[in-house]
Amino acid sequence: SLFNITSTSRQHSNEPLTLQYLSSIDKLTDSSKYINTELKNLLQNNGIAPVIYLQSDCDTPSQRDHFVQELAKHIKVDSYGSCLQNQQLPQHLLDATATMQHQDLLALIARYKFALALENAGCPDYITEKLWRPLSLGVVPVYWGAENIKHWLPNNMSVVHVLDYNSPQQLAQYLRQLNSNDDQYERFLEHKLTKVVRNEVLKKSISDRVWGIDNDPSKVNFIENFECSVCNAMHMHQANPGRHIADIEHYGCPSPNTILGTLGANKPQHKDFKQGDHVDFNIQERGDSNQGENVVPSWGDPYNHWEEEWHRAKLES
Repeated sequence: SLFNITSTSRQHSNEPLTLQYLSSIDKLTDSSKYINTELKNLLQNNGIAPVIYLQSDCDTPSQRDHFVQELAKHIKVDSYGSCLQNQQLPQHLLDATATMQHQDLLALIARYKFALALENAGCPDYITEKLWRPLSLGVVPVYWGAENIKHWLPNNMSVVHVLDYNSPQQLAQYLRQLNSNDDQYERFLEHKLTKVVRNEVLKKSISDRVWGIDNDPSKVNFIENFECSVCNAMHMHQANPGRHIADIEHYGCPSPNTILGTLGANKPQHKDFKQGDHVDFNIQERGDSNQGENVVPSWGDPYNHWEEEWHRAKLES
């Protein structure tokens, strides 16, 4: 590796940023913006789609627009933003997609049963607001991104995982099934309907975090803490410059792939969790130089080292 100290989305990084888009566990259980299933059914009867897609970054490594185009052939999707737009946002919300925090925009998203939560790229532990926003609104995310996402979810059934299906058509068939069965659908909303989050790793990670986001008055600002942590780590390394080399678990990521390229016969060869399978949310201890740090189990996949090769080539050029 070329690096001594890392700060990435990976959980094993020296300063991990895995949960930088989740402000608190209370955000997941709060029901102030939640719209119940009965009302969502009524809204669909009045014309809205089961699925919302809200995106303005249309050229991504995952080529999510291509995936959405295929999915929309089999289930109705309301697409806002500038990507595949078939619905127009109200005029006063046209500037809100940059921050996605306008209360009226959140209220619009909350009307839908499902939200497409498709990351720019698929890397372990790379989780953005695309997941946490619908979860906090009581909308079921249809998720693609971090292969190990189920280790970070509030409960075992909190998302519909795109990788559990072989094609957009098969995924759409399952979404239609959930959409027509309220009891099955609401199994994905345990964190809203019962106010229960069972994932002890997620809860402890948030509880132990010294920094906060969204102007949390009880914690130091995320940016300020990050700057101080990096500075302290550099000084500690200078004072004790022993051999500390980052490995692939600090920043590793599979070679870039498209969403459609990860389905069916092209699925990544990793330990897969099918929809509804149990994930052990208990905290485990890691037996390495950071003994005692609370982390979720590592995937241990043989990711290639394309990022390291890229950085090395840049330095040599």
